[in-house]
Amino acid sequence: MKKWMGKLAAPAVAISVLMSAGVQAAAPEELVALNNQWQPLMNAKDIDGLNKFYDADSLLGQFPYDSSKNLQGLEAISQMFAGGPFGLPELKAQVDTLALDAKDDTALLVKNWDISFKDGGFKGLAVEVLSNTSDGWKRRIDIGAGGLTSAAGFADTDTEIDNTAFNSLADDYAVRSAGAARVSLDDAELPDFTEGFEVDNLLSVEQGSNGLLISRLTGKGQSFCC
Repeated sequence: MKKWMGKLAAPAVAISVLMSAGVQAAAPEELVALNNQWQPLMNAKDIDGLNKFYDADSLLGQFPYDSSKNLQGLEAISQMFAGGPFGLPELKAQVDTLALDAKDDTALLVKNWDISFKDGGFKGLAVEVLSNTSDGWKRRIDIGAGGLTSAAGFADTDTEIDNTAFNSLADDYAVRSAGAARVSLDDAELPDFTEGFEVDNLLSVEQGSNGLLISRLTGKGQSFCC
């Protein structure tokens, strides 16, 4: 499967199969530094350190997506961490960045996480949309996908969407993609997504002026997640 990333005009951020570990293309130094603080914060169970990453406008959700289960704001997210992973004995977190990219005041982060503790462990993928505020970069949309190891896992998932905020964006993706900037991470030739592809909306989240859309493009004998 070819690896590519498409960027659409804000507030929508599109992702694809970003599988090259450690990719931090066009990310400002302060965002890279902030991202590197997440693993030590998790391992130290630093509940106060969460205010570096979340604020009142942050949304935390899970995939498969159910908007009724979202956590909104720093207080709710802090309570979840305090009563969840930070409550596990002998917690050890390993976080690997798959992609980190920014355009203007909006950024996209894709990462793997692997958490072990005294009696077990769990792993998955996280996709995050960040916004540059007066108080630094904050996570506006943070979606965790337990069990997935790469963005390709979204394309293999068949689930109903309960939030259709971006259905119109998915419907005319081909038109919008004609003017999008695409970057191949493995020097592969990128197909023309403007014709011959069907779009299935897998996840759509709207949060203030930011949004996250994950779709599956199928055609010409190939399948992509974006």
